[in-house]
Amino acid sequence: GNGKHAPNRDAIAHLKNEIWPRIRHGLPDAVLQVYGAYLPKQILQMDAPAQGFQVKGWAPELQPVLRNSRLLLAPLRFGAGIKGKILKAVAFDLPVMGTTIGFEGILDGHQAHPFIADSVEDFADKAVALYTNPVAWERALALQQKAAGAHINASFDTLTQAMDSYP
Repeated sequence: GNGKHAPNRDAIAHLKNEIWPRIRHGLPDAVLQVYGAYLPKQILQMDAPAQGFQVKGWAPELQPVLRNSRLLLAPLRFGAGIKGKILKAVAFDLPVMGTTIGFEGILDGHQAHPFIADSVEDFADKAVALYTNPVAWERALALQQKAAGAHINASFDTLTQAMDSYP
């Protein structure tokens, strides 16, 4: 996410300091890569390859990054509206482990999902389970694609209409 956006900076710091150590304990060989434009110095300084936490910064093309990933982590603790990072990941067949805030407006209701958690412990445990269990991974992706489909189609329709109306 964009480093100028406070919820993204908070999520990265929360991930690095609280969640990633727990995930890394369960997946000692896993590598987390943080991508985003305009990442501030305090985020860039979190780069710790020996701990499997790599801060990459801006990616010129999103598709290769998402296609070569196993799971998008979005531990957003505040923010409003539908999160584009989640829709983009799902559109590229990448499931998301997120928070209730992250899936706000995408999934209705407060039913339990194996890919939504708001506590550090649950987030880390569920992320490890999704990463290691192909059946859970596929189920999460299918449910997320179904939920995100309306938003993705609406965005695509708007873009198509704008392109069609351009002289």
